Amino acid sequence: MDTHRLHYTSLRLALGYQINPNFSIEGGYADFGELTVNATSDGSGFLYFPGPVNLTAAADGLFFNLKGQLPLSEQFSLFGKVGFLKWDAEVTLSDSTGGLSEGVDDNDIFFGIGGSFNINNSVSLNLEYTLYTLDDLDVDVLSAGIQIGF
Repeated sequence: MDTHRLHYTSLRLALGYQINPNFSIEGGYADFGELTVNATSDGSGFLYFPGPVNLTAAADGLFFNLKGQLPLSEQFSLFGKVGFLKWDAEVTLSDSTGGLSEGVDDNDIFFGIGGSFNINNSVSLNLEYTLYTLDDLDVDVLSAGIQIGF
């Protein structure tokens, strides 16, 4: 069986509160983007009519997570997080005869690891890997971000 990795852009916005230098909480919104696959059917299999076939999937959700931080110096720290994601997705399949759409929503747990570089007392640059599981689909997110403290 061939496996393929698809890459697309996602967006995450979060607000948090740092309880102490080693522990914080975060909550926010994650948009996993939209994936579109266009193909041509030869009429065999479950698609009985030859011609173009389009599949579109989009997912987003609200999250809450706990974040543990390990400061290695005044400027650099490592972190890990575990959280809860309430997500929903919309999948549409269409061909020359019409289309069908299905909405799915669920709750899942996610995990992440990363590093943070402090530019000053208020601004940090973050690099993070997060693994979300939407039902049976693993969504790997590698992200770079800016964290602003107040």
